[in-house]
Amino acid sequence: MRFARPPTGFKIRLTPTISAYVESEKANNPKFGRFWDDLVEHLKIVAHRIGVPEPRLGTGCRLFVTGPDPESGQPRIFVGYLVMGETVYIRLLTVS
Repeated sequence: MRFARPPTGFKIRLTPTISAYVESEKANNPKFGRFWDDLVEHLKIVAHRIGVPEPRLGTGCRLFVTGPDPESGQPRIFVGYLVMGETVYIRLLTVS
């Protein structure tokens, strides 16, 4: 399926559980907020092009993994999401 990015970028939607997980990670790692904000901005622009199809997350879902960077303290972040219309629904988030 082909998607066109909205002019202002996709809207990002998180479940309450994932929002709580993000806040927990921010509390545990002060730098995580910056990494998360950068990832969200990246998904707003290219979510329809990056990631690989991951049917275990549901029909049409994709998985994107950021590489860890020990020098900057960035962890590896796994994001499972679904692009539907002008919205990206984040269904999975794992930080390691």
